[in-house]
Amino acid sequence: MYNAEHENKEITAEELKYKIANSENIFHESLWHLEFDGYVNRLGAGVGVQIHNMENNHSEGNAFILNFKCTNNMAKYEALIPGLQLVRKLGAKRVSIMGDSKLIIKKINGEYSVNNPRLG
Repeated sequence: MYNAEHENKEITAEELKYKIANSENIFHESLWHLEFDGYVNRLGAGVGVQIHNMENNHSEGNAFILNFKCTNNMAKYEALIPGLQLVRKLGAKRVSIMGDSKLIIKKINGEYSVNNPRLG
């Protein structure tokens, strides 16, 4: 599992007053969970992604068929992309990324490099 957190951003005293006045919790960001998987079999390839946040009771998922030939690792990487796009769209600051591909998780953590340009 990989946990990514945005860097701390300095704010001005005026911004701090505004946030406090508007009851925003500036000291705690919700943890979002992104689960992804991809598959390849004799019938084709597909991906699935699920995003959820226990604190605000939000959950959504999507599945897609891939219309190109790929390896299983490519399919898993293709599953991660729409998940990352969705958590960005939702404004998530802290994300736990879970998948069963050691290659993809190690790549995200910067522990592995890959030679295939389709794997980022």
